Amino acid sequence: LDINKSIGIDLNSKTFVLSNTKEISIPKFLKESQNQIVRYSRKMSQASKNSSRFNLYKRKLSKIHLHVRNQREDFYHKLSLQIVKDYDFICLEDLSVKDFIGHLKKDSYFYEFRKMIEYKCELYGKKSLIIDRYFPSTKKCSDCGNIKPKILLSERIYKCDCCNLEINRDLNAAINIRTAGMAGIAQQQKLVMA
Repeated sequence: LDINKSIGIDLNSKTFVLSNTKEISIPKFLKESQNQIVRYSRKMSQASKNSSRFNLYKRKLSKIHLHVRNQREDFYHKLSLQIVKDYDFICLEDLSVKDFIGHLKKDSYFYEFRKMIEYKCELYGKKSLIIDRYFPSTKKCSDCGNIKPKILLSERIYKCDCCNLEINRDLNAAINIRTAGMAGIAQQQKLVMA
C-alpha cells in the first residue's frame, strides 16, 4: 500500500469534499421525484381505501420510492468503488445520522456509504480508517493545528486566527481527517515495529 495514495473525505448533505480539493456533488434523488410522490399521494388520499384506484396509486408510489432507492444505491456503489480503486488509505469521519437535520436524513446515505467503503477496501486489499466523531475536523486549522472554540455552520470559509490561513471549511475538515487517519497508521506501524 502506498501512503501517498491516501485521502480524507468530509461528508456533508450536499457534497463530499476530498482532501485533494476534489468535490463530489450528491444528487438529490428524493427531491427530484418529489412532484410525482406528492401527486400520487394526493390521488391516493382522494381514492377510497382499498379500491382499485387506491391500490394503483399505492403501487405507483412504491415504484417511485424503489426507483429513488435504487438510484441512490447505484450512485454510492459506483462512487465508493471509484474511491477504493483510486486510493490505498481512505479516511472518513464517524458520523451519526442524528447529526443531520430532519429532511436531510431522508436523502443521505452516509452510514451505508461508509460500510461500502469498508467492505470494498477489504475486498481490494486497501485500508479504511474511521476517525472519531468528536475529532474537531472543522474547528482545527489544517496548517498550524490551532483549534477554534466555535465555528458557525454559516461560515463556509475557515479563517485561522493564528496563521491567517483562509480555506474552504469542508476542504479544511477533509485535510484534517486525512492527517488524523495517517497519524493513526503511523502509530499502528510504530506499535508493530516495537
